[in-house]
Amino acid sequence: MSERYDRSRSDETGADQVSSGLSVAMPWQQQLATEAPGWQDLHDPLTGLAGSTIVIDRLRGALSRAQRSQLTVAVVVIGLDRMGSLNDELGWDAGSEILRRTAGALTRNLRSTDSAGRIGGDEFVVIADALATWEDAAAIAERLDDAVSAPMMIADRLIMMSACIGVAITAEATEEPDRLLRRACLAMRHEKRKSRDAR
Repeated sequence: MSERYDRSRSDETGADQVSSGLSVAMPWQQQLATEAPGWQDLHDPLTGLAGSTIVIDRLRGALSRAQRSQLTVAVVVIGLDRMGSLNDELGWDAGSEILRRTAGALTRNLRSTDSAGRIGGDEFVVIADALATWEDAAAIAERLDDAVSAPMMIADRLIMMSACIGVAITAEATEEPDRLLRRACLAMRHEKRKSRDAR
């Protein structure tokens, strides 16, 4: 397991990746955009996990509860390794099955107060609520790493997955959910860079 923990109170540096493009909405699309989003709009269609909108909403709720209880919230971001090469080698259907199995493994290893989401192609997030110590967050990260690293049979092949994990915990009572999630993402991506450089 490759893990990085971010407990910093200072602002982090690093450029966000932004994609730009032109999108033209047809009249029927504009009508749909004004309607309340349904389940399928807020969840990842492949895994059924919460999407980014729900993740931020749940994180905001967890931070609000933490302010009242004086406990800590941790965000654990899990980035799977080798997904690009596995898609090329085994095919996209097999890659999709790996993502579904990973989502199931994460869900089975959550506490009743935790929640999981998928925030990118090979990136998952777990919000761990009501933690007393930093060690509690580290223990959860280790359990999740064990879960996603368990061997799985995919397309008649035994696949051993690995992941880079970034963890960020609340640095202050009024921390914004977007910033806490971003710190965890940056920590995970730092570990991915270290892992690539070490090869």
